[in-house]
Order: sequence, then C-alpha cells, then structure tokens
Amino acid sequence: MKISRQTRRFTAARPARIFAALTVSLSLMSVLLTPARGSNVLGHTAGGNSTVVFNQDTLTDRIHDAFHFVIDRSIEPTDITADLWHDPDAVKEVNINDADYGETSWYGKWTCIEWASPTVCDKGRVKINLYYGPYSDTEARSLVCEEVGHAVGLAHRPSTAPSRMSQQWHETKLDDHDKNHLNALY
Repeated sequence: MKISRQTRRFTAARPARIFAALTVSLSLMSVLLTPARGSNVLGHTAGGNSTVVFNQDTLTDRIHDAFHFVIDRSIEPTDITADLWHDPDAVKEVNINDADYGETSWYGKWTCIEWASPTVCDKGRVKINLYYGPYSDTEARSLVCEEVGHAVGLAHRPSTAPSRMSQQWHETKLDDHDKNHLNALY
C-alpha cells in the first residue's frame, strides 16, 4: 500500500499538534487554578497575629486619601488589623511613600527590604511613582490597592477576574476572592 506524501505530512505533524494543544491546555489550567496569594507574606503577621503595621513615610494628599480608602474598604474588612504610623524615619512592616521616581517601567511597586526566610518578607516598601501622574482618585485608589495587596501577600490574578489584583484600573478594591485569601493567610 502506497501512502501519499500529504498523508505522511499529516501523520508526522499529528504528535506535534497534540503536544502543542496539550501545552496550551495545561498552561491555561495553571493560570486559572493559580491562587491569588503570593509568597511575600509578612512573616510575623502570618500565623495568628493579624496586625500589619503600615508607616506612611511621605504621601501627597491624593495618595494619602487613596491609602486610607484602601485600608478602610479592602484591608480592614479582612482578618488584618492595620496599625497606621506617620514617621518618615521609622521602618515598619510596610512603609508606603510616593515620589517622582522618573521614567521607569512601573507606576507603583512593592519591594521586600528584609526577608525572614526565602519566601517570607519581614519588612517592605510600597512606592508610588508620581512621574506618571497626576492620578485621578480612581487611578490612585486602584494603584495603591494593588501595591498594598502585594504587600500583604496577594499576587496578580487573570485579567478576566473583576478584582484590583487582576490589574484593572477601574477596580479600586479587593474582591471577596482576594479577601478570602487574606483571611486564610492571617
């Protein structure tokens, strides 16, 4: 029996197509099943102590108001109690400040500055880059919410999830999914 050239090409390509389809399927499943929580959980708050100390280094009025909006509507409704400080010289669990950091690749960022272990952060800093402002109230709340979310242990979520952790600028609060993750952590 003679096999045509076209049949040979199709038969030879079949394993590659199946492999590609499996790879795409597994990738999509891993994204959809990935929890919202990150690995940068503040060390001594996870495990019974639900107080997180936030130090507001220097904040412009809009970012200050956005920070308090986020604490009131996204953090305090969880098992986390926010202890708020205003001391530019202190280093607490989460220091937050805003400044013109110039043209960077980020609007805001969370950085761990003291690790308790390879996956547990003891102290960190939220920075809001004013270079890309002025931010509207919604943009400021959204940006601060995402970075504070990272500070307390949340990672990004798929863009289809209606939550600030899915990096949607119109979302200004954590959703129940994110809050449930925080309650499990704290």
